[in-house]
Amino acid sequence: MNKYDDNAQKQDLITEKLKALYTSVQEEEIPDRFLKMLDQLDEAEKAMSAGNQDNHKDG
Repeated sequence: MNKYDDNAQKQDLITEKLKALYTSVQEEEIPDRFLKMLDQLDEAEKAMSAGNQDNHKDG
């Protein structure tokens, strides 16, 4: 086996392991606390947007 074949096999193994890791991460559920935080951020963004629109009306 030459050096090129060894490197190609190593790269194939790394690729296979990275794909497996990516797939496992994709299949994980999003924690409830993270979803709650995203909802809170959405609400804060809506409130800020509504506040900015109200400020433009007064100006």
